[in-house]
Amino acid sequence: MVWMPGGVRTEIRLGAEQTGGAYCLLIDEPPPGWSLPAHRHVGESETIHVVVGEFAMDVAGERSRLRAGDTVHVPAGVVHGGANAGREAGRRLVLFHPAGVERFFREVGAASPSEAVDVPAVLESAVRHGWEFVSAAASGPDRASESGIRAARPSEVDEVLALWAAAYDRTPSRAADEREAARRLADGGARGCLLVAEDSGRLVGTVIAGWDGWRGNLYRLAVAPAHRRREIARRLVAAGEAHLRARGARRVSALVARDDRAALAVWSTAGYLDEPLTGRFVKEL
Repeated sequence: MVWMPGGVRTEIRLGAEQTGGAYCLLIDEPPPGWSLPAHRHVGESETIHVVVGEFAMDVAGERSRLRAGDTVHVPAGVVHGGANAGREAGRRLVLFHPAGVERFFREVGAASPSEAVDVPAVLESAVRHGWEFVSAAASGPDRASESGIRAARPSEVDEVLALWAAAYDRTPSRAADEREAARRLADGGARGCLLVAEDSGRLVGTVIAGWDGWRGNLYRLAVAPAHRRREIARRLVAAGEAHLRARGARRVSALVARDDRAALAVWSTAGYLDEPLTGRFVKEL
């Protein structure tokens, strides 16, 4: 048994060793509020049977509600996502065909619910094991491109800074400090995570998810101008929220320029509410 990000208790009941590589069978118990952003498995189909609870599912853009006794099949390569839509922890049987994905759960799962989960390592391992976090809207035959979301690498700091310069109208006032801060985030040496969206080998989006033990914060949501209006910002926000939720955050705030109408629309659509009575005070150190 392992504990996955978001507090999901997961039992690996059968793997490649027991099934000759045909399939692996998991039993998981997602808690209320749990969700998984849109993604696909490159080489495995996934069948989900709900034993207890109620789940919202989105498979290839089609949304449905699954309750106890309901089953859904997701073919390999099809974009899907889900969430616990109930008030209690749910219980599901999850079958992947063929086997192999169980290695991902064993690699990144924590031994107990109190053990910290290294979310950047989880994201990197997911990519290695054939997970692709993509836009559900990009699953159709007329898609222009598909981008995956993962933790930034130290070697990508310059590319991240160039993206910020292209995405923001404002010129950074402390470029040297930003470079060092981005490097620490990419190295894992800061209490936060720098997530990037990648399309055809190029970085096209970023968000910083910071956690101070009290509240989660999202900063530097940026999308390259040529890649906007493709839901990249929405998926970056969802990935940042998943990272913070796994760290224990139950409330998230975002730093948004009040005169940036496009940014205000993105955050509002993502469910964030403006707090007009709260101001931002800044002091350079």
